[in-house]
Amino acid sequence: MRTTTISKLRPVLAEDFPQSRTILLRLHEAGVVPKGRAGRAGIGSAVVDQRTLALILIALAVPVFTPIEAPAAAQECAGWRLRFAESGHVPVDDPRVERLQLQPLSRRHVEDQRTVLDVLTADLDADAVAQTWVFDEFEVQRRPGDSRGRFIFTPSEFAVFGGPEPVRHFTSLPARVIRAVADLLA
Repeated sequence: MRTTTISKLRPVLAEDFPQSRTILLRLHEAGVVPKGRAGRAGIGSAVVDQRTLALILIALAVPVFTPIEAPAAAQECAGWRLRFAESGHVPVDDPRVERLQLQPLSRRHVEDQRTVLDVLTADLDADAVAQTWVFDEFEVQRRPGDSRGRFIFTPSEFAVFGGPEPVRHFTSLPARVIRAVADLLA
C-alpha cells in the first residue's frame, strides 16, 4: 500500500483548510493518525496510508462546529453507504448555459456496500480522475468533473422531515486537493 507522511501532508492541506493542523492533532488524540517523532525536515513524521489519508480528508470536510468533533464525525461519515446514483446533467455555474437546456437528473436507488471511505480511498489512486466531494449533515455527494451525474451517500434511508427542510451546511473537498494529496503517495 502506498504511503506518505504527515509533514508532507500539512502544507498541501493548509491553504484550503486553515484548521487542518488542529484537526490533525484531534485525529492523533483519537488514535486515527499514528504518533510520529519530532525531527527536522519531517524526519520521524508519522507515516499514513491511503485509507488513513481518506479519513483525514473526510475529517477536514465534514461539517462540524468545533475541531474536537471532527474525529467522531469523520468516522461516522466514513461508514455512510452509497444509496443513490444520479445521471444526467448537473447544473453548472456557466452563464452561457440556460437551466432549461439541461436534462433533469434521474435518481435511482442503489444497493451497494461501498462506503464514503472506500470510494474516497479509491479516488486517491494516482490514475483516478479527481472528483469533487460535497459534505453536509445528511448526505455526501461525489461529483465528477464532467458534471454528468453523481453518487450520493447517506447514513441510512432518507428520513422524512415534517415541515420545512432543515438548514443545511455544506462543505467541499475540491478535486484539486484530492489530486495534490494523491500526488504525495509513494
